[in-house]
Amino acid sequence: MPAKKNVMRLQQLFLLLGGLILPSLTGQSVLSALAKETSSFLSVPENHLHPSPTPVRNANADTDPSANIRLEQLTTHDGLSQNTVRCLLQDRKGFIWVGTLNGLNRYDGRKFSVYRTNNGTPQSISDNRIRSLYEDKKGMIWVKTVEGHFHCFDPGKEAFVNIVADSADLTYDHLYEGTKGVWLYSKSNGCLHNNRHYALGTVHFIFEDPQQTTWIGTDRNLYKLDGRGNAIPVFEGNFIKAITKDQQLYFLKKQGLLIYNLSTHTSAFNELSPLPQGTILTDAAILANNSILLGTQQNGLQVIDLQNNVLIPVSRLFGEEIPGHIDIETDQDQGIWINNHSGNAWYFDPLQEFSQRITLIPANVMKVIDDCRFAFAADHKGKVWITTYGGGLCCFDKSTRQAQRFVYAPDNPNGLSTNYLLSVIADRSGLI
Repeated sequence: MPAKKNVMRLQQLFLLLGGLILPSLTGQSVLSALAKETSSFLSVPENHLHPSPTPVRNANADTDPSANIRLEQLTTHDGLSQNTVRCLLQDRKGFIWVGTLNGLNRYDGRKFSVYRTNNGTPQSISDNRIRSLYEDKKGMIWVKTVEGHFHCFDPGKEAFVNIVADSADLTYDHLYEGTKGVWLYSKSNGCLHNNRHYALGTVHFIFEDPQQTTWIGTDRNLYKLDGRGNAIPVFEGNFIKAITKDQQLYFLKKQGLLIYNLSTHTSAFNELSPLPQGTILTDAAILANNSILLGTQQNGLQVIDLQNNVLIPVSRLFGEEIPGHIDIETDQDQGIWINNHSGNAWYFDPLQEFSQRITLIPANVMKVIDDCRFAFAADHKGKVWITTYGGGLCCFDKSTRQAQRFVYAPDNPNGLSTNYLLSVIADRSGLI
């Protein structure tokens, strides 16, 4: 466990970012925000939910000096194994874990401990390129490498342990933790739970409902686990997402929606017929008044009133139509974020029925990158911090409805070292 003075220093770390470091910026990748930073403000139209579209107005610039930050950099000169940081995690003891392209790092507030592949140690990580990090309820650190192998670090033993029997053979894309442990699943190798492999082909999600029943969505069936842990197919179709709200389970298919009532254990299928013919769904979020936001592959964002089975104009909620391929993400405060891979993001507050568009990456940058790669972290002050791949860092204040942008400036040694960022975390004390 870190010494007391090191824990105090960890609590002072206000922001950590990981990004792809440009050649001219090598040596400036992990950052912590401590004081002030020069910033630019984004013009962000906003809209309230009304029966008809409301005029869009620009947000005022935030003049609160406390919103400014200064960035402190942690690099290979400080003991970091490599300067390209892909993922970040703060564990329950306060350590910061940093995944790079050349090793896993643990930071105690003063120094880094580095973990790399060791051919003489069977339980070491299989690849030094770290893709994602996760701490489970038992305090084990799950490390995913670029090739898709998961490894588990036991902080009590200070070593990697072999709890995934076939980790050297099968690769997985995602991790999900339920009340009975961790699941690994992928688009090609089915899923794995407590060393039991389920050969179910393409698995899109693992989901545990409020009654602790486990559901598995695949490209062919929706499965339900019985009391012995057997996966029983209950519905046919290509199921891509599960959502729960008010004793209802919503299982989204590529085309259509299955609604399952937990109280009566009955189900109903909605073909979502108001959608344009041939619409392929990508994502969803449940709203109040029995309505649903739907992301599509090519037909933009759609909104359906499920009770009356009619389309609701998107402009009624967002002040404009949102075209393209849609992804939907919900932040830690249940705020909904819409991404159509244009460099813009739309925020929707389902409680206040308020929406706002924020330009995160300039159009000229979007032309030369493969994706915007937004990452979101909400703090305890009602602010959402967003890292972008090409547009720097954005801070959106939900209370003032203003966005502040922090970008790389070559004449500012205390600022961002690059605009190409990949990760942001919020610690348990409420700091980002």
